[in-house]
Amino acid sequence: MTSPQEVRWRLRHGTRIVGYERTLGRHTWFSRDGFWWNGGPLAFTEKDRWTGWKDRHNRWLYEWDVVDIQDKPGPWFLGWNGDDWELRRPHIRLIARPYRSSMIRVGYNFPLK
Repeated sequence: MTSPQEVRWRLRHGTRIVGYERTLGRHTWFSRDGFWWNGGPLAFTEKDRWTGWKDRHNRWLYEWDVVDIQDKPGPWFLGWNGDDWELRRPHIRLIARPYRSSMIRVGYNFPLK
């Protein structure tokens, strides 16, 4: 028997973060702050993919986060290409690795719709 994999999402209305979703097996929980979880769904219009990584300040990192990396002058944008995480800048895309000890979130780069 294998353990169910945890999946998380950051939930937004446009550029405003309204909460988080967490699924483990057949169970889904929601949280406005990422700390207290319950089964009551939240209203949202966009979901940002979870990287599974934390930054130096122990904060979860998600798609569209802007990060600085100690040995790679930034800022960099975290993006998902369908197969791998990428560090993105204009005209540059690198496959991202979990630079946990040197990565820090400094902002967001949410797409405007």
